[in-house]
Amino acid sequence: MEFEKGYVEPNIEKTLGEVVFVRAEKERVKRDETGAETGELLERRYDLTCVQGGFTVVLPASSEKVTANFGDAVTLVNPTFMAYAIQNEGDNRANVDIKVMAEAIKVGGSQLKTPPVSNPATSQKDEKKN
Repeated sequence: MEFEKGYVEPNIEKTLGEVVFVRAEKERVKRDETGAETGELLERRYDLTCVQGGFTVVLPASSEKVTANFGDAVTLVNPTFMAYAIQNEGDNRANVDIKVMAEAIKVGGSQLKTPPVSNPATSQKDEKKN
């Protein structure tokens, strides 16, 4: 199978729906050859959730730190998705997952841009009362 652009562009609204902030993870920092942290920031990580389930998004070190509360709606800025697999040691199976990366996270936005759906049964009951 070949793709015109070499990849599939994600439809964020249909794939994720509303994205909600869960928590900030410990920032990833560079380590020297002894394993000691150098203090140089490599990336920022945040746990989010959506209709598909929980996931971690990775932001570049140059991005601003996100300050949000648990349950705040957020919007991912220019997200990309990368599939990867890590082979299990000693057998021919692998753990497969998707890495989500973005340029930034905006707090207060929503990925879901559809209007609320009214319940026709409720609307008809209200009309009969009048």
